[in-house]
Amino acid sequence: MNDTKKENPSAFGRFLFAAKTITGNAEGAARCFAAEQRTRAKVIFQRYALLLAVGVAYLIFCRTTGLSLPCPFHAMTGLDCPGCGITRLMLSLSEGDLAAAFHANEAIFILGPLLCIFLLRDDLHWILHGKRKEPPRPFVFFLLIVFAAFTIWRNFLR
Repeated sequence: MNDTKKENPSAFGRFLFAAKTITGNAEGAARCFAAEQRTRAKVIFQRYALLLAVGVAYLIFCRTTGLSLPCPFHAMTGLDCPGCGITRLMLSLSEGDLAAAFHANEAIFILGPLLCIFLLRDDLHWILHGKRKEPPRPFVFFLLIVFAAFTIWRNFLR
């Protein structure tokens, strides 16, 4: 008795099957798939390198001139937005002053590493599978609630 289960193949498996069917060569298909992954990884690397270069240049500019970009929300309302203090946070982190970084923006100090992990996870999924994952809705709602509560707390309850 043949008890084989039909399983849903992975994206890689489907790609190999399609490429082998068309070309008759599974090794060539695997090289093509790996080339696509390398191309996507290169795109991600370039994005992060550009982001890092711009961030470092901005921090150097802020440190040498004492100037920084003003927050438009704060300029219009006089209230701190959830992102107010990120420049001070990054300057404090670059000096190794964790306490000052925490006090500059508590929410970003705590949630920033978690957000980075989710972004890296999404980028890795895109590199491997060629499609983006949607962020989990509960996580998005959690972030919205936390940042709204943080904004209220830092402006009215502190």
